Amino acid sequence: LLMLETGIRAECALNVSKREFTKDNDTYILRTKDKGLKEVVCRIGSEIYNELTTLNPDSDKIFTLKYKALNDAFSRANINFNNENANYTPHSIKHLAVTKEYLDTGCIIAAQRKGNHSNINTTRRYLKIVDDLPVGAYTRRISAKDDLYKQVDLSTLISIIDTLPSDVKSLIN
Repeated sequence: LLMLETGIRAECALNVSKREFTKDNDTYILRTKDKGLKEVVCRIGSEIYNELTTLNPDSDKIFTLKYKALNDAFSRANINFNNENANYTPHSIKHLAVTKEYLDTGCIIAAQRKGNHSNINTTRRYLKIVDDLPVGAYTRRISAKDDLYKQVDLSTLISIIDTLPSDVKSLIN
C-alpha cells in the first residue's frame, strides 16, 4: 500500500522508518532516501499512516520484511498463477503507481513526480507512450468528430459507461 500510494521503490519502502514521517494537518509527509541517496518526499493520508505504524509497533521500522523475501513471494505468485506473459516483481507496484497517477490525472508531469523520475523519458517508458508516431489524417478526422455522445439517449450512454474499465469510469467521475 505504501509503494502504491507513494510510487517509491520496494527497496526504499522496506527501509522506511516511523521517524521519517512528519504530521502535516490530516496527512503525513515522508522524507526518505532512495537509490543513489536521492531524497524522496511524498504525502500519505492519516488512515494509511495509522495502518502502517501498527504493522511493527515495537520498532521504528515500518516493515520487518527483507527485499529478497518480498521478491521470492512475487516469484512464487508468478509460478502459482502461471504468469507466462507477465512476470510481476516488487517493482511492478511502482509501475502501477505511476500508471495509475497518469490515468487519474491525465498529466505526465504528475506521473513523473509520482515515480520520482528525473527524466520524463523514464516516465514515458513506464507508460509505454510513443507519441512520435503520428496518426493519419483520416483517423484524426474520425476522432475529432464533435460530441458523438450527445447523439445517444441517456440510458444507452449509461449502459456503455457501465462496460468501461474502472479506471476509465474514475476519469469520467
